[in-house]
Amino acid sequence: MRSRALRSLSTGLALCLAGVLVGCDDGAYADLETASSPATGEVVPIMDLDVEEVRLGRAMGADMRIVDEADGFAPNDSVHAAVKTSGVANSATLTARWTTESDSVLHEEMKTVSSNGEQWTTFSFAGRSLAEGDYALKILVNGREVEEREFSIERP
Repeated sequence: MRSRALRSLSTGLALCLAGVLVGCDDGAYADLETASSPATGEVVPIMDLDVEEVRLGRAMGADMRIVDEADGFAPNDSVHAAVKTSGVANSATLTARWTTESDSVLHEEMKTVSSNGEQWTTFSFAGRSLAEGDYALKILVNGREVEEREFSIERP
């Protein structure tokens, strides 16, 4: 009985807090990403992850950085990306979405990032006789696009 009363009290407090936050000025809290579960009282930590830099190239080094940086590739080249992030995240989803000029998705890869500071995350897309033209790599953090790098496929 006591457990049910505590759970009801926790749920009520969580709902009150949610109501207070809804009434707050969104501008002051726009960068915060939080979620709570009234049933368990569990609060998901705030994540503040920024994409600082995106590099493209033909080869990746052991240090997770691009060795041969490039924006132009041959039709059968593998295209590698190194994404530098900074900030704090216990479990953010970093997505690399490789697209055509008409925004059709060629390949998408997601990685879970846990960070407390600067970190490099790598992605690769194996060329499979891509047609000549312009392409883009779109980087998303938790489903929101934050960066785009254009590259092209050219005959050598």
